[in-house]
Amino acid sequence: MALPMIIDNSELAILKARNYLGIAKIKLGVLNFNYPLMRKKHRLLSKKNIHCLKNIFKRVGCKRLEKENFINTVIDNITLILSLAFLGLNK
Repeated sequence: MALPMIIDNSELAILKARNYLGIAKIKLGVLNFNYPLMRKKHRLLSKKNIHCLKNIFKRVGCKRLEKENFINTVIDNITLILSLAFLGLNK
């Protein structure tokens, strides 16, 4: 299903309800930002920005349950199944 360029909150809620499987806690170091879309749409990684973020986390703490600290992503079903199997879990 192709997503429209702009979706309103109700459409987003329907998509999430249909497709959402849960959340996962992962180490930031395993994230790979080397995708063409990321390179086109986002800035390069900056050691200065990373240092600044580390200082914020030291001062304020990591509020991982706050919505703005979540990274929404889509993964294919095979990756999900293999990841769960690696952890001894199933879908």
